[in-house]
Amino acid sequence: MHVVLDSVVDLAKASFGATTRFDLQYDPSLPEIEVDPDHLHEAALNLVKNAVEAASIGTRQARVSISTRYRAGFRFAGRDGPRARGALEISVTDNGPGVPETTAARVFEPFFTTKTGGAGIGLAVVAEIMQAHGGFVVIDNSVSGASLRMLFPIARQK
Repeated sequence: MHVVLDSVVDLAKASFGATTRFDLQYDPSLPEIEVDPDHLHEAALNLVKNAVEAASIGTRQARVSISTRYRAGFRFAGRDGPRARGALEISVTDNGPGVPETTAARVFEPFFTTKTGGAGIGLAVVAEIMQAHGGFVVIDNSVSGASLRMLFPIARQK
């Protein structure tokens, strides 16, 4: 997982985030999960690209933090009760202006965008990838930036 995230950061630095400060905080003791590395790369790249763009608004130094952690008490609900316990979380946080409250609920809708020239598919693709892996993506928003968290299930219940 961290190899994929490092690859995303390297690509971001080389193509669209050369002046952005990246802070990486990886949990070295994460358990293994089943995830398609190409899909993880695509989802993480979409989140990092959005974070860089948001953090680049204004005159302050653009900063993007990427962190991973294990969430032991997290439960993924299924129709017949819990289907997974524990989550692996990847967070991408920026120091941009945050997402306006009037649009935050719609950011994962296909073709919804607030960007001039944007297609509105990046975050929709992230949500679709997460759903295909049995997880989901959420946004934590504030005036000091936004944090998008991808949550992957770890242990499946039998």
